Amino acid sequence: MPLPIDSLCETWVKRQIGGTKIIKKAVSAHADFQDTGDDRILYVGEIMMKVLFTTLLACALCTGVAWAAEGDYVIKDGNVYRMDGGKEKRMEEDVHSILTEKGAYSWILVDPKLSEEMKGSEAGIYLFKGQENTPAGFIPMADAGICQLEFSPSAEKLTIGCGSEAKQNLGMYVIEEGKNITKKASFKSAGHVWWVDPHRFVFNIIDESKGARSKDEDDVWNSVVLYDSVEEELIIIKKATETEDYFCNGYNEEKGTLDAIERSVKNTKDWGDEKKIKITDITLSIPAAG
Repeated sequence: MPLPIDSLCETWVKRQIGGTKIIKKAVSAHADFQDTGDDRILYVGEIMMKVLFTTLLACALCTGVAWAAEGDYVIKDGNVYRMDGGKEKRMEEDVHSILTEKGAYSWILVDPKLSEEMKGSEAGIYLFKGQENTPAGFIPMADAGICQLEFSPSAEKLTIGCGSEAKQNLGMYVIEEGKNITKKASFKSAGHVWWVDPHRFVFNIIDESKGARSKDEDDVWNSVVLYDSVEEELIIIKKATETEDYFCNGYNEEKGTLDAIERSVKNTKDWGDEKKIKITDITLSIPAAG
């Protein structure tokens, strides 16, 4: 489950810890309360149990946000540490970082299948925020070690592509302040993702319904598309045909255009024969927003 982002935990716990004061106020405010006998003991005991439960719950939530639990990971001085029995164990793992309009974000790709040091951990992506690398969420991901993250400029959304350069599972997520990181859309894609504004991104989509063009399973139908996360609309920029295939390989932010290649053949039987495939560099325009 993703970790909540809540800076109010500590304050809330302090309010709950005022045990005696809370009990006195609650008892005096009870309209039918009689200050005699066992009823007082039972009533006060019930309130104390509620206070204890809410306090422990709040502490658990705060611990999940402010400190890494056993088996979790933290970033310190640009290095990755795994919490092992209350001790920090430094690991030879990469820290990925990006600077957004909302400050810095960093993340660790935890994949026990690819690292002996990570054995016993849940596979997924640990997110951290700011220069202090405060834990900002966890996204369970079976193949985290082969995932690529791309944040929107405002860091309110991000895409995660898992797989090879030729074929990936692409997901689009929303990061809500104080809430979970929620998956909103998914696609089959190839190559990279480019955010062209805070809510829209360009990528290469694979048409799975068409299968492979040749005996090579990675020789798929690629089209260049734009996804509008506000309208939840997929817009085709350049669509693949029986004899033509398109692949975006760059975004020119200054010109507002896309660099792409067109692969074409004269006959559909020529797919799979590199000598018969013509490759042409092309420039594509990005559809206007709205």
